[in-house]
Amino acid sequence: MSDLILPVDGNGFQPNRRYYVLEDDNRTVRQVPVVCEADFNEWRSQTYGRYHVDRIVICEEPEIIVATHFLGHDDESPDTPPKPWSTVVLGGPLHGRVWQYATLGEAKQGHWEAVDLVRRAIT
Repeated sequence: MSDLILPVDGNGFQPNRRYYVLEDDNRTVRQVPVVCEADFNEWRSQTYGRYHVDRIVICEEPEIIVATHFLGHDDESPDTPPKPWSTVVLGGPLHGRVWQYATLGEAKQGHWEAVDLVRRAIT
């Protein structure tokens, strides 16, 4: 599982980003044109934050959460497959760590790998 560290905030419109929606009972990822702020707002209202894969609170004090969802965008090169699924760690020693995936299956597996990694980091 390769990872990268991205800021958790700052998810506004970015013209070089690729944007996606889910179709066919959330199985098919389709790229959509988002070329301006109005397009972004429409995409966000229909997609952003609506497709959760899993979310687990590892501990409550201090709170550490691992959440995996359909992010709906990626910053990869146009020559690479899209990676619109994402796992993020909120809190704890791995706060802000993000992994991105090309498929729902990869996202589900990656979620539990991240949970294991966080649990090892706090023990």
